[in-house]
Amino acid sequence: VSTLKDGTNTIFEMQANLKYINTSTDGATANFSPADTDNTAYYPTDGSQLDVLAYDPTEAPEPGSMLININTSNQTSLPAIDFMTATKVEGKSQDAPAVTLEFEHRLTKLTIILVKGDGAEDLDLTNAQVTVSNTPASAVYDLYMQSFTSFGDKADIAIKGLTGIVVPAEAGSGVNFTVVADGKTFNTALDADVALGSGEEAEITITLSANPNVPATVTATIKPWTGCPTADLKALDVDIPQGDMNLAEGISSFILWKSGNAADKRTYTLTANQWSALP
Repeated sequence: VSTLKDGTNTIFEMQANLKYINTSTDGATANFSPADTDNTAYYPTDGSQLDVLAYDPTEAPEPGSMLININTSNQTSLPAIDFMTATKVEGKSQDAPAVTLEFEHRLTKLTIILVKGDGAEDLDLTNAQVTVSNTPASAVYDLYMQSFTSFGDKADIAIKGLTGIVVPAEAGSGVNFTVVADGKTFNTALDADVALGSGEEAEITITLSANPNVPATVTATIKPWTGCPTADLKALDVDIPQGDMNLAEGISSFILWKSGNAADKRTYTLTANQWSALP
């Protein structure tokens, strides 16, 4: 999670790439809480507004950077490489504290379907291995721009099982598929008019042929990749003033919000060096 000064790309009070943890077991709605005090985002005490950015998962970039390095070469754990970002939430403050993030998948999900074609009726597909080649395994995503800014070198990506996650590829980029099954190797290419789009699921059907005169073929069905969670950032519902709360710094009141209930708030006022709360 990162907070920006409203309407800008300026990080507020070094609140960039803060780690929040999902405390919910419901896949559709996630409740995020800060990993610790150092990873907690706060609102300004003067009532000014912030914009909120969020992404999941991946390693945090360099401090202050919003460029996210993505690598899909290791397909062992798909949740670990399923890069998602939330649409920027704008204009939040201590007067409108609740933040709901709607995440979207930014990579492409591949679902491979293997079909026994001409002469391959007896082919054993039990331990079939699929490799995607001639496509980037890495990319850089700019959180400010909400888009990819660069792509890595083309590589071979070994899919674990028949489901994988890859970096998006434009139509005509030359994506190839290699299937090794029952000691035989089959090669085929994605049609030049098919793109592997960001946030899409591509159902790739590969028909294998043992007839040397009939090559393996591939067809693709593209559909939206659904199933992104909606996340509520409970910790951002709490307004805690920065710095010491004392008269010398000119702070005479502050507001605390109850987690999960923005309407339940308390206004603390300093009178004769003693804090009291209303209501």
